[in-house]
Amino acid sequence: MENEKISIVIPVYNVEKYLPECIDSVERQTYRNLEILLVDDGSTDSSGRMCDDYAASDMRITVIHKPNGGLSDARNAGLKHVTGKYLAFIDSDDIVDNGYIEKLYCGLQAAAADIAMCRIETFIEEMPPERHCPNNYTNEYHGTDMLLRSYLTGKIRPMAWGKLYRKKIYDRILFPKGKTTEDVYVFAEVLLQCSKLVTVDSAAYYYRQRKNSIQLSPATNTDCIIEAHFHNFDVISKKFPALSELAYERYLYSYMDAMNKNLLCGGPKDKAQQYKKQLRQNWKRMLAGDCCSAERKLALLLSLVSSPLYEATYIAHSKRLMEQIK
Repeated sequence: MENEKISIVIPVYNVEKYLPECIDSVERQTYRNLEILLVDDGSTDSSGRMCDDYAASDMRITVIHKPNGGLSDARNAGLKHVTGKYLAFIDSDDIVDNGYIEKLYCGLQAAAADIAMCRIETFIEEMPPERHCPNNYTNEYHGTDMLLRSYLTGKIRPMAWGKLYRKKIYDRILFPKGKTTEDVYVFAEVLLQCSKLVTVDSAAYYYRQRKNSIQLSPATNTDCIIEAHFHNFDVISKKFPALSELAYERYLYSYMDAMNKNLLCGGPKDKAQQYKKQLRQNWKRMLAGDCCSAERKLALLLSLVSSPLYEATYIAHSKRLMEQIK
């Protein structure tokens, strides 16, 4: 089984507090034939030196030192050095289950899929308790049309991490340098390279929610959320015209995503008004569509009827979520 090399790209930037947990969890993988690419994106703390120390003791690790260019640029630098047949991305402050790669690889092979995706366990700072989830292959999404439709309706998450890919998917895809929401930006193009995705019923990827990142910086570029979804609308409508309306509805809901993020990060009020203007102009079309759940449609209505009530409710809901995952 382990004759096929799997490459793991881990962008690293000023994460000295979390990096050992991440790399240790990758080194402990039950699937051993790995190429571990640590991309030091111009770290100003000890992260770069820590990467070199790990490489000195594990021949599977290669360190790439580069000037700071952001997450997308670091991932792209890693992609240039990938030699494996399969590919995974892991963020350097996250942790993976010891069987993470093996579970995804087995699921991908069993289903003859192009992507395998597992469930995500979110935690704040401390490592969550070990979960013993069944390693079943619960859902298969067949055909590019179904894959795109499932993404647009929220059944498939667009994050780059938490998945194992056939490397050829990324042969002609690069993450957009200098943009946030980079995972969303390329996801339609990723799915256009696929014919099948399988989900593995195991919470094998542990996503760390940092306490100091819950309140986002007011400088956060929330417009990137809208830009990413409009890019996907453009890509999908050209290749699959029958999905144009659904893709456009998802783009419209990105104004709500941006409004929510702007609210949490204490962003400019004039920006919030721009987002609300778009929602007021398109609410009938959004409510009539199939893109989002009834709960989200109710939230849209509340935001239009009473902004203060919506904002108070959304902030309280976000705080409750944070409490639940501690």
